[in-house]
Amino acid sequence: MKEKFADYEGGQFLEQEGEFVFKVDEAELTESKAGDPMWKFSMKSDAGTGIVYHSLAKNARWSLNKLIAACLNLTPEQKATFELDYETVGNDLIGHQFIATVKRDTYIKESKRPTADGRFEDVTEEKVSYKIDTSSYKPVED
Repeated sequence: MKEKFADYEGGQFLEQEGEFVFKVDEAELTESKAGDPMWKFSMKSDAGTGIVYHSLAKNARWSLNKLIAACLNLTPEQKATFELDYETVGNDLIGHQFIATVKRDTYIKESKRPTADGRFEDVTEEKVSYKIDTSSYKPVED
């Protein structure tokens, strides 16, 4: 089966801070660990790919609203009257572009490392990751 080489380019994870244009590549309605519905979005940019999650809990919808407004380039007037189904809107965002800031994050990873005598020792190391700041969404200006 022949496939396009370009379809698999730009698949690397985010590795730098900055502001980038992203495109919503995939959207999946799923559940959080607490059992609440949430959207899982896969985003692509020239800087790499990232995944963001947006809960549909009423107190958390503000961040999803920022993504919706940025993707659909909603004006303040449109925001006041815009109606949507939060359980289907994620699919409407596929293919839309927006701007977001990528921030550097660090975390501690615990693992086991083999020793020379065949045992394992516990080790911790600081790891770096880069994440899309979900509070930074804005529309792409034409």
